Amino acid sequence: MAANDSNDKRRAVMREFLATRLRILEIERKALKKLHGEQPSRPTCSFCGKREEEVSVLVPGLDGAGVCDECVELLANELKNTKGD
Repeated sequence: MAANDSNDKRRAVMREFLATRLRILEIERKALKKLHGEQPSRPTCSFCGKREEEVSVLVPGLDGAGVCDECVELLANELKNTKGD
């Protein structure tokens, strides 16, 4: 039981971190748009905000969204751990 409690707490912290990071990114985007009238031209990860040159791979998505290899790995591990419970 202790291991499951620990995993549940870890997942809750991770979810809260990702939700907070997304809120921060949205605030940053709105501020940049207000200052410059558009999104920054340099591609960034929509989850962690790292620029393309800061990560190994940045997979582009729709409407300028993207995800880096580090976030993919983090989320894949989270899904794997969730399925294992």
